[in-house]
Amino acid sequence: MKYTLIFLILLFTLLGCSKYSQVNENISDTSDQQVKLHITAYNPMILDWVNQIAGSKFTVESLIPYNVNPHSYQLGARDLIKISESKLIFSIGLNYEHSTFRKMLENNPDIKNVNLGEFISPIKFTDSDHEEHSDHEEHSDEEEHSDHEEHSDEEEHSDHEEHSDHEEHSDDQEHSDHEEHSDHEEHNHGVYDPHFWFDPIRVSTAIKIISSELSNLLPEESEYFNQKTDEYLAELEELDFYIKKSINKLPENNKKFLTSHDSLGYMSNRYDIHAVHSIIPNVNSDAGVNPEDLVKAVKIINDLDIKIIFLENETPNKSAETVAEETGINAVKGLSVETLTSEKESYIDFMRNNINIIIKNLNENYDK
Repeated sequence: MKYTLIFLILLFTLLGCSKYSQVNENISDTSDQQVKLHITAYNPMILDWVNQIAGSKFTVESLIPYNVNPHSYQLGARDLIKISESKLIFSIGLNYEHSTFRKMLENNPDIKNVNLGEFISPIKFTDSDHEEHSDHEEHSDEEEHSDHEEHSDEEEHSDHEEHSDHEEHSDDQEHSDHEEHSDHEEHNHGVYDPHFWFDPIRVSTAIKIISSELSNLLPEESEYFNQKTDEYLAELEELDFYIKKSINKLPENNKKFLTSHDSLGYMSNRYDIHAVHSIIPNVNSDAGVNPEDLVKAVKIINDLDIKIIFLENETPNKSAETVAEETGINAVKGLSVETLTSEKESYIDFMRNNINIIIKNLNENYDK
């Protein structure tokens, strides 16, 4: 792994010397020859967000393919070429990306990378102590705080010009913030939860950042980007209403469950629903599970009368299935938390599918 990383860094540095040397595209449906600027999204989720605003104005590609777990994907030479040809990169940040990707950017500071997670008021991973979730009052306080915080954050970015101070949030700053989280655990997210896409209001903030950056690249198209942004923000507001309405139909006692790993914190933070514990605490392989984690999960299930655990498509589920077998709770498969499955699936499709799986199974399991 060490030598592979060194090779990729050297290759990436060499590629940087010849950046854009071969770019010369012809757009057949226009009278003039022009070159579409190339933008890279770290994963398909971000790709969908960028395409919603960019339309056909840019060439936008995802670094990670569809239906591939970002935590297990290894960057290769083609990915480095894609990065080197990019005018702009959008990533999640919050220590979400693979360490190889972060090191590449550190060694090539001329490549502009926008970490969207820096702008969405991130929440910290919880210690998943079930006592925190046993009383609904705390959740209500969190939700109220989240609503105020999110709306104030929206106001900060409501005009697509205030992002000019974005340079203050340098990539170097993010990495210094996370130096304490050593790279030997490449997929340990660290202190802050990067899964902010489970809150459509925070995604709205990320969309405004994307729109601002696209306008900076093509100022003559800023009116188009603003219009597309307004349209998509309306769709996200509708999604937020749909999720809230669906969850509010659940009886109060039907709103608690376990997950494979700590991925639904933002959903619990925004809505009246309780992901009370994760089998794998903020890491992304069973290597992060120890006997104490399993004992704690069993205790929480018994203390809170939990009846369901949601297994994730992208996460190893061996430990979660073991806990389900020992306690007799129902293990439900099908939840997707990290990526889109294909080009036909949008972020909004992704969210609706997940919330429908959660609501359906909470109703069925707690009504037994």
